Amino acid sequence: MINAAAIYPLLGELLHLCQRIEWTMKYMVEQACTEVEFKSMDELKHPKPLEFHWLDNKDCLGGVVHEYLDKYYGMPVDDFTDGEFIKIQNKFSFVDANNPEGTKENYKRREAEFKELVEVRNFLAHRFGLEFHLQNEENCKSAFEYLQKAKEVIVKHAKIIDNERSHLESMKQMCASLMQAPSFFTSFESMRLTQQLYGKVGMLKTYNFSDMGNKNIFDFTDNQEVIDAILYGVEDKSPAYYTDIPKMTRLAHLECLANMTGNRNFIEAVEKQQRLIGAK
Repeated sequence: MINAAAIYPLLGELLHLCQRIEWTMKYMVEQACTEVEFKSMDELKHPKPLEFHWLDNKDCLGGVVHEYLDKYYGMPVDDFTDGEFIKIQNKFSFVDANNPEGTKENYKRREAEFKELVEVRNFLAHRFGLEFHLQNEENCKSAFEYLQKAKEVIVKHAKIIDNERSHLESMKQMCASLMQAPSFFTSFESMRLTQQLYGKVGMLKTYNFSDMGNKNIFDFTDNQEVIDAILYGVEDKSPAYYTDIPKMTRLAHLECLANMTGNRNFIEAVEKQQRLIGAK
């Protein structure tokens, strides 16, 4: 005999399984893209701990589906940082950026699968008690049959999510292994110095070189921002140190820097000095 006492444990099991799926998805949404900005090798080797908020996320299953689809099945979007800092981004997804058509198909497939899951979950949470009053054996039997079918659907989706979580963890482990390789730290230092240069160049894009009058272009290398840009990666960036560098070398530095900034006044000032000393 099937009665209410036989229904409640199965109903509770399915609602709890839906919650487990929801919690896993929230965790994965937060893990999909982690980023930290570094400005030194020490910060890279000893990064600040990441803060996770997924346990406090109040969104229900239906609310997290859209973000999950975008992060794991949407086309990736690049994000770069200008300035002195290097932004290390770990972006994980289940798409092939070189196969947009396949990506669209997978997105639509997962979207339909999530729709099925959310509909079953919402019925259990909001309508089950209205449809099944459990006051007689016939109604309890219908309720039990529905829950058996619902269990098949929910278990199927739980396995899909669990496989996706395992896939994510594998990608994270691979990424962690690559970041521990000695060659990564060497590459990072090169990236950091290059990023510093572009940060300094950015400051010089609007620098006013038009008021030179009878001044010499080298007067402007007394400006610490100019020296910082030219001598990125060199420990001693003092004006006194740079003054001892041969004039032709300094002029070559300034020509390169002027071209990088695109500052017309800067470029013309360098060309003027090149003509004066017969270098152009």
